[in-house]
Amino acid sequence: MPTIQQLDYKHFLANTPYPWCWACGRGEYDRPEGWYGRWLIERAHIFRGWARVDDVKAIVLLCSLCHKTSHWERVVLEGQTNPLPRLYPEHLLDLKRRFDPENYDREWLKTRCLGKLPHCVKLPALYLAEYRKRRG
Repeated sequence: MPTIQQLDYKHFLANTPYPWCWACGRGEYDRPEGWYGRWLIERAHIFRGWARVDDVKAIVLLCSLCHKTSHWERVVLEGQTNPLPRLYPEHLLDLKRRFDPENYDREWLKTRCLGKLPHCVKLPALYLAEYRKRRG
C-alpha cells in the first residue's frame, strides 16, 4: 500500500498550481524548435547520489531540456553556439522554495544531502529571461 507521500509524489504534476517548467516556464506543448527528443514536464530530484526518494519534498518540476542541464548534460539549442547554463542543486532549492513553499523543508533536505546543504541561489539570467517571456 503506497504512503501519502508516495501518492502525493506520483500525482504532484496534476495537483500543482504551476504545471510547467519552474526554470524556463515552458509547458507541456512548448517544445523548443530543433528539439527532437521526448518532451515532458518532469519531476526532477533536487539531489542526486542517494537512493531515489519518492517524496514531494525532494522534487521540482522541470521540462525535459532543463532536466538534462540539471544532470550536467551539455545542451545546445538549434541556432545557438553556447550550451545552456547548468542547473545546480542551489538553483533547484531556490525553485522549490519559490514554487512549492509548503513542501520546502530545509531540515528534511539536510538529511538527504551529501555534505552540507547549499544555500538557495537564483537561476542564471538566461533562465529568468525565458521564464519572464513565457509566464510574465
